[in-house]
Order: sequence, then C-alpha cells, then structure tokens
Amino acid sequence: MEILGTYTGHPTIETPNIDRLALEGLRLTQFYAGFQLCSPSRASLLTGKLPIRLGITGDWEEGVFTNSAIGGLTAEHETWADVLRGKGYATKLVGKWHLGQRPEFLPTRWGFDSYFGIPYSVDMGSSAWFDDKGGTPLPLLENETVIEQPVDLSTVSERYVRAAKSFMTAASPKFALMYASNHVHVPNYASPRFCNTSRRGRYGDAAAELDWEPNTLTIFSSDNGPWLVEEVEGGSAGLFFEGKRSTWEGGLRVPAFLHWPGLVRPGVSLALAASYDVFATILAVAGAEPRLQVDGRDLSPLFTNQRRREVRDCLFFYRGRDLWATRCACSGAHALLPCGRVQFHDPPLLFDVEEDPSEKWALDPFSRSKALETILVATAKHKKSLRGFVPEQDQILLGSNDDFKICGCPDALPNCTCNPENFDIPS
Repeated sequence: MEILGTYTGHPTIETPNIDRLALEGLRLTQFYAGFQLCSPSRASLLTGKLPIRLGITGDWEEGVFTNSAIGGLTAEHETWADVLRGKGYATKLVGKWHLGQRPEFLPTRWGFDSYFGIPYSVDMGSSAWFDDKGGTPLPLLENETVIEQPVDLSTVSERYVRAAKSFMTAASPKFALMYASNHVHVPNYASPRFCNTSRRGRYGDAAAELDWEPNTLTIFSSDNGPWLVEEVEGGSAGLFFEGKRSTWEGGLRVPAFLHWPGLVRPGVSLALAASYDVFATILAVAGAEPRLQVDGRDLSPLFTNQRRREVRDCLFFYRGRDLWATRCACSGAHALLPCGRVQFHDPPLLFDVEEDPSEKWALDPFSRSKALETILVATAKHKKSLRGFVPEQDQILLGSNDDFKICGCPDALPNCTCNPENFDIPS
C-alpha cells in the first residue's frame, strides 16, 4: 500500500498521476493477489487460474522461480496474451517476468509479440545496486536476447517507459501492454534525476519515478504484499497484518483500480475480487472466449454498477499446496484453517476483516456459527473442485541448474559480465 500517495492517504509518497487515475477510476478495496509470492501470483494473473491448478506454488522453503530454474509456466495453459493475439491484438510485456528464464518459458512463447525486461527479481543477480557475491550479473532481455548484463538499473525504468510508449505508438488500434515494473521488489533504485527528490529516500525516489510519465494502464495492482523482512526498503502494509509470504491480509490484500474514461464509472467497489479476475475481464472486454476453464470472474459488470457485490462468494488462500485461509464476502469473515505444518485451530480462527482489517481480534466461532459454516462448506466445495486438476509435479520444486542461468557473454570475466561499467552507481 505504501507505494501509492494520496490514493492511500500517505503523507510523503508523491504519485500524483497514479493517484489521479485511481480517483478517476473504479477503486477495488476488497482486491487480493492470487498468491502471497510473485511467481505464483503472476502465473495466476496471466492465466486466470489459481496457482494450485497450475502446479506453481512451491513449498515453505522454495516459493518462486530462481535465476537458474528448471521449470516454468507450462504449455497446457493459456494466457490472456495468447487469446488476445489470436484476436488480432498486438501484445507486449515490459518489465519483470519471473515465470521461468529458459527460452521455452519466456514471454515470447506465451502470447507476447515482444518482450523488454528483466526476467526475474532484481535481487537474483549482481548489479550496481545489489552485490550477489560473485553471482551471475542481472540481465536485460530484448525478446529472447541478452542486450545488457548487468543491466544499468539507473536507466532501466526510463527505457521501460520508452519501450512501452514506442509500442503503443506503433501498435495497431488493438493492443495489449503488460507493464510490470521491477520497482515492486528490493533492491530499490532510481535514475539520477530522481535521486533524493522525494521525502522518503530511495523508496520514495523509486515511487516518484514510476509516476513520471502519464500512462494508459487501465488495470493497476500488485502481485503480493510488502516484504517486511526488508524493513523500510520492503514497504509497509499499513493497517493490515503481516506481509509477503503470509496469508493474512497484509500478504494478499493489494491496491487495485480500473480506469477507462467514459466506460468505467469513477467510484469504489466492495466486491470481492482477485488478480486472476484480470484474465476473464480482459477477455470479456475483447469479446473473446477462454479455451480452458478458469477460476477468475469477469469484473466488467462493476464498470457501471459499483454497488454490485456478487462477483463471487469466497476466495481461497494457499501457502505452498496447503490451504491456509478462506475469505468469504457473506460477513467479511476470514478463517485460518488447520494445516499439518502450523498450529491446529479447531474451530478455525475467525475474523471480520471489514470491521477488523488488522485481524487483531478473533471472533467467537460459536456466536458466529452461520459465518463459520458458510466458510467451511465453501472450503469443502473448493477442495472437491480440485480433484483431478492439480498437477503432480510442481514446477518451482523442479529446482535449479546452473546450466540454465542466462549468460550473454559466457567467455567474459568476471562471469557473464558483458557490461562491467554498469557495476558503478552513477553520481
């Protein structure tokens, strides 16, 4: 939440253009990421499916794809970019990917005509802003080719913006752009003209740079909550409890808004929604049909009817392959379900997250028996729907192999360093 300024009432983060888009659009205040870690969440956003159905959840120790991952998003699924390209749309991804760095897993194999970005998190390779202790330098890709290694992080955000604007200018009237800024992840960095321009140090400078150019994004959100172990560099969940890697509100509840002048009525919606609804919503707007069954719901009925709340009844929150919590709209209740690796709660912990968004006070389940019954019935129905639809092999748990690291200059010293000058932070 802290990355946004007046949208969330933050006193020292200045993002006026993003705030304006939010205030002129439809703000979704009950919106959740598809997972509490980036790789599963991004896979969910692109495919409209829960990560458990994709075989991309990992476990407690390994929750995302590494920079030498063996696995990735597999061919039996489809992305909204696949569908839109089939409908004649020009498609491009700019920024972070993190769904496999091997050629067969890159965005250009997943419906995007072109790609410009860093294929995983910026802390998974050495750069001027992060010492990976002799690790592989952080690469910048143009489609499937390394064009810089390590990437110059001080200029990459401006180059992202230029690539996005160039694409939108040159594309046909039908285009789809996914802009996935690396600024959502530490280490934080900023271009020289943004350094020391905010009142919040490098974190604020990075947020200011995100807001430099007016943009045409119509759907804005995040892939998970803040990384609290990084303290001030990792952001804040505000009044929500916990952050990234947790199934509490702070790990999954994220800012989101839809902006479409003349078609989306400005306002606030309390509908229970999630990032995997992006798939169904984009397809509905484009007049396309999915080839496969998805978990996401079409949010377009909310465009002109913010009072509508019946998008869905419940959401299901996983850590690894274990179902940890269920959020239902019936009474704003949230139950922490029993799991073999955590403290067993029988009955589950029950919270009214509309009245108690910080999840400070567990409710008496016996006095809220109707809400608890609704949650337990919905959870049982959800588990039944998974039978036969969960891949046996989790792609993240295939592990890593150094032979699959991206290396643009294999003969260079130090290892894979094509651009040694980029290890220096500009003054």
